[in-house]
Amino acid sequence: MDINKVGVVGGGIMGHNIAILIARERKVPVVIKEANSDLAVATIAKVHAHFDVRLGNGKYSRAEVEMGKALITATDSFDDLKDADLVIEAVTENMAIKKEIFSTLDAILAPHAILASNTSSLSIAELASGTKRPDKFAGLHFFNPPMKMPLVELVRTPQTSKETLETLQNFTESLGKTIIRVADVPGFLVNRLLLPYLNTAAKFLETTALTPEQIDEAAMNAGWPVGPFLLMDFVGIDVGAAVAEVLYKGYGERMKPSEILRLMVVNKRFGKKNGIGFYLHETEGTPIADLLKQNFPNRANGNADEAVKTMMLEMALEAKRCVTEGVADENDIEIGCALGIHFPDGHGGPLGWGRENGLFS
Repeated sequence: MDINKVGVVGGGIMGHNIAILIARERKVPVVIKEANSDLAVATIAKVHAHFDVRLGNGKYSRAEVEMGKALITATDSFDDLKDADLVIEAVTENMAIKKEIFSTLDAILAPHAILASNTSSLSIAELASGTKRPDKFAGLHFFNPPMKMPLVELVRTPQTSKETLETLQNFTESLGKTIIRVADVPGFLVNRLLLPYLNTAAKFLETTALTPEQIDEAAMNAGWPVGPFLLMDFVGIDVGAAVAEVLYKGYGERMKPSEILRLMVVNKRFGKKNGIGFYLHETEGTPIADLLKQNFPNRANGNADEAVKTMMLEMALEAKRCVTEGVADENDIEIGCALGIHFPDGHGGPLGWGRENGLFS
């Protein structure tokens, strides 16, 4: 099916950047739906600022800027999406809000139109359950920032039709992205594999005297571009903790979130977004060492290199479970980890690393 007009619901960091990506690469009209007129005005201002900045630094030509601005509009009315061939939802991770949006869209869109969610963890089947088009419903999980990250998870449910999957794959690949197809399970693929790595790192802070700096340095020495604690600070610790709860509910005790993640949220240490997380980001605040000493006074000595090896072991074991369960094939798992979380080069991915370290054949 041809995609000649796209709707994006939610003009936040992900939504408006997805809209820009589509307009830039596909050169089709994109309408961003916002909750009210003030947000619509603010969102289109962000879009125009994006183009103006890149015109100023020479990354876009004037013709590209004029075309991009002309193709993207913002509105507070669902009616402006009714002739879209594809609508991508990119609002807050709240099941009730998302289901209400999809119910509204289902009632106004043409029968052929496809619905997709950019959710990173919520059940696609449950989101689709409030519509009359579960065969035309899938997850389309872009990674942040969507214009730079090359990977998109295409999440299928048992009801998603082959035609829908092929249309979405062709469309997303035309944006210059690499698609991996994954099953509709909690956390999908990449977040499901990343959490054991991050959660294990956090548990080492609770049980050993290792610091975030020591573990981050050891992770980068092992080939990761950034350490786990700085990564969590960049992503948002509150966001990571919410995803951790989804995975805990879905998989049980092996995914139980570390206590330190809960404490970070309670103490509003969300990371770079508010200036304080595992690190202090150009702000004053209580050092993480004080929080650890207060809540985990009996920590033993630890070895940062062994900690990182244990973190990667947990990821590799979870990757093997994904193969066994049919979440994704081995090639997509390795590609997903290489492009989605920058798994260290030279191993092939967590499955290759697991074989190198004798976890499985």
